[in-house]
Amino acid sequence: MKRKDKATTESVFKSAATKKLMEKPVFRVMVDERKELLKIAEEIEKKRKEQCISQSALAKITQIPQEELSRIERGKRNITLETYFRIIRGLGYKAEIKYHKIHVPHSTHA
Repeated sequence: MKRKDKATTESVFKSAATKKLMEKPVFRVMVDERKELLKIAEEIEKKRKEQCISQSALAKITQIPQEELSRIERGKRNITLETYFRIIRGLGYKAEIKYHKIHVPHSTHA
């Protein structure tokens, strides 16, 4: 059952006000970061459901409270890399972090 307060990448970034703010480079960077966090949250939920693992079961495996897992999946909780790796390992995966060069508007390089 979908919860009303679940943040999704689609729902968070479609308003007219958000589109107007996206014209500002600093805000655009913040929005892009938030989108990435929501993608991670959605992927965690997807992987868990693909394996028919409940949040309660994953909580026992990872020693992360079920309530915290729920907040993470809803995009309501920013997580540390340590927590992310624990969840991913608990789902039977190994996470890899890849870096891609991007253009950062108005950045200063020393």
